[in-house]
Amino acid sequence: MVSPILVVAIVAILIFKGYKYMVSRPCGFPPGPPKIPLFGTYLFLMSLNYWFLHKAAITFSKWYKSKIIGFYVGTAATVVVHDDKVIKKVLNSQVFEGRPDMLVTRLREPNFEKNGIFFHDGEQLIETRRFILRNLRRLSPKKFICRLVYLCLGRQLL
Repeated sequence: MVSPILVVAIVAILIFKGYKYMVSRPCGFPPGPPKIPLFGTYLFLMSLNYWFLHKAAITFSKWYKSKIIGFYVGTAATVVVHDDKVIKKVLNSQVFEGRPDMLVTRLREPNFEKNGIFFHDGEQLIETRRFILRNLRRLSPKKFICRLVYLCLGRQLL
C-alpha cells in the first residue's frame, strides 16, 4: 500500500509544477494571462469575448496596463501590440522580422524552401514588401475606377 505521505508529496509536487508552468514566462516576454496546458491562454480570450477575440485582447491590455500583451495560443508564444507608434516600431525593427520555420510551410514546396508572401524573412521579406506596395500603388482604386469609366464610355460610343 502506498503511504499517505508519499501521495501528499506527489500531489504537492504536481500542483507546484502546474502552477510554475501556468505562471512562468520567457525572459523579456510581455505580461499576459496565465497559460493552460494544450490550450494556452486561448480559453481566457474566449471567456472574455467569444466572437470578437480582438476585443478580448484589448480588455487584457487595459487590465495589464500595457500596450504589448503576451499570449500563448496552444504552445506557440504570441505577442499582441495595441499602439500605433509601437506597431510602427515593431514593423520596422529587425528583431521582429523573423517568421516561424514550420514544417507545414516547407512541405508546400517540392524543394522544401520557405516560399510565398507570408513565409519570407530578412532580405526576402523587405524585397517582397516593396514589390507588393509598388504594385498596389500602381493599381490604386482611383485608377481602377477611371479605367472602368473609360471602358464603359467607350462601349457606349460604339
